[in-house]
Formats: sequence, C-alpha cells, structure tokens
Amino acid sequence: MLSTDDLNALADGLSEAAKRLREAAAAPPESQANAAGFARRILAARGRLSQFVDSDLFADPARDILLDLFVAGEEGRRISISSCCIAASVPPTTALRWIGMLKKRNLIQESVDPGDGRRKWLSLTPKVHDAMRDYVNAVAGMFIIGR
Repeated sequence: MLSTDDLNALADGLSEAAKRLREAAAAPPESQANAAGFARRILAARGRLSQFVDSDLFADPARDILLDLFVAGEEGRRISISSCCIAASVPPTTALRWIGMLKKRNLIQESVDPGDGRRKWLSLTPKVHDAMRDYVNAVAGMFIIGR
C-alpha cells in the first residue's frame, strides 16, 4: 500500500507529465485553425503559467476536464477515467471528485469499454459538447485582431 507521501509524489509526477503532453500538443500546424486546435492551446496556456508562478494557485480541474474531453470528442478519441484524472492536473482523488460532480450535473457521461469491462470511458454530453465548441470559438474570437 502506498503512503500519502507516495501518492502525492505520484500525483505531482502525473501532473508534470500531463503538462508536458499538453505543451507538446499545443503547437498544431497553423492550417489547423479549428476548435480542437484552439482548445489545445487554451490547455497549453494554462500549463505555461506554471513556468512563471506556482501552478497550485491556479487549479481549475472542471475546465481542464471539459476541454480535454472536448478535444477528444472533436478528434474522435475516447478518454478513460484515469487519463481524464491526469488531464485535470490535480491529485487523482480531487479529479475523481470533480468527475463525479460533472457526471451528477449531466455535463459528462460514462460508458463501459466493451472490450474490457474494468475500463470506463468519459465523454461530454452532446449539449455540453456543442456548448464547449461555442465557448472555444468565442475565446478564439477574442484573440483575432479586429474583433
């Protein structure tokens, strides 16, 4: 059994790995001017802030989870609960609590992997997926000169 310190160290390591993955994915070709590409940039900008100030001051797991699930939905990928916890950039127990809250509010939905009943996939509900696309496009519009 892992100690609290071990779990915290693991969570910190996973958070750092997620940050590096978001930054690596943040630079799609300029021709990829779509909502998923801009959503990746939003996530990367959040991760970049930790280079300048302590990242624990700016945890926003609900937003990070919604954006991560939005990008996956746009790209036709599925996200497991464990992967979603990593994307939240908070300790796993905190991420699970946020996932539970988002499910309770019908913002995200869960489905069982037919190939492995132990694994569960998360996705945005269709209404929330559309709302996230509108949000990402609105934010993208804030950065276009002349708007």
